[in-house]
Amino acid sequence: MGIQIELKEALTGFLNLPGMEKIRLDFLITYESDAFYIRCLDFGIMSCGDTINECKENIQEAIYIYLTDLPESRIYLSPHQRNIGACFLN
Repeated sequence: MGIQIELKEALTGFLNLPGMEKIRLDFLITYESDAFYIRCLDFGIMSCGDTINECKENIQEAIYIYLTDLPESRIYLSPHQRNIGACFLN
């Protein structure tokens, strides 16, 4: 018995970083193994949640962690800047 993956939603989001233009990001939300998964195709980041809204919140946190771990991102993000400005559109 294989795992079934059901595509639920494809989204485009925009990331606002201080001093830069908006960055467009593409996301896929799937349902598999009794949970929702969201993938940021541009950064190769994945997160999950019990609902689609929880996935959207979790991926924003994952993107923040990813960006703050990059040495060059310290130029754009202060340690107290928790809102990276990601918003999701259909």
